[in-house]
Amino acid sequence: MLELPLFPTLESARLAVADCRACPRFATRDQVVFGLGNPDATLMLVGEAPSPTDNSTGKPFTGPAGKLLDQVLDELGLHRRDLWITNLVRCF
Repeated sequence: MLELPLFPTLESARLAVADCRACPRFATRDQVVFGLGNPDATLMLVGEAPSPTDNSTGKPFTGPAGKLLDQVLDELGLHRRDLWITNLVRCF
């Protein structure tokens, strides 16, 4: 069984995965898409995996899904800075 490392801070986790080569996806990604927003938020949005647009920008939910997300957040009176947004998988 693969044992995953624990990181003392979110920044140390981000730095650790920045050049991850744990699976074959590293060969086709532009960059790791880690997360964005307020890591101390009470609300967290977790997507499945980065989109091609996310792969280009390095930020989660930046393509068509991101536009829809921004509309929904606006209707709720929220902004991306009010939550932490990430994906289960870090690479496109």
